[in-house]
Amino acid sequence: MTILEPASTNSTRHREIYERLGRGKEYREAFVESEINIGIPFQIKAMREAREWTQKELGSRSAKQQSVISQLETPGYGNLTLSTLKKLAAAFDVALMVRFVSFRELVSRAAHLSDSDMKIPSYGVDRASSTVTTTSALITQSQSTASGGLLIGRLPPRAVNVRTSANTSEETVHG
Repeated sequence: MTILEPASTNSTRHREIYERLGRGKEYREAFVESEINIGIPFQIKAMREAREWTQKELGSRSAKQQSVISQLETPGYGNLTLSTLKKLAAAFDVALMVRFVSFRELVSRAAHLSDSDMKIPSYGVDRASSTVTTTSALITQSQSTASGGLLIGRLPPRAVNVRTSANTSEETVHG
């Protein structure tokens, strides 16, 4: 489990990492490699455990043997392929994003990593959470409008769909 650190500690960690990156190109390459070879196995295990799946269950969902899942969850194993990561993303029902980033972005993520960054919710959980958040925002907007706040003439189509799927009723204020 990752323990959240106070912001000042995160700033210190950020500065320390950047200072170490200044040691040379080899150090930066090793840092990137360790973020991948250690970070991804921790994330795989965290997502599996958050869903209360066994390694065998994740294996069957991703067409992998339990022993392969065990290896993939081992920090430093280092044999992660895009094909395997795509299968795991499909099994977890999450998106997979592989892209090049600046060291500033990588250091920022490493310095501010939290437990929730490791436990990515499935599409269904993420969508349900998004629906609740969006619906709450729409209700707040409606209440604000009814009490003399900003008048919104038309809601975007996605917001209407979200409202409908959440079975909420909302006052419509006409100008």
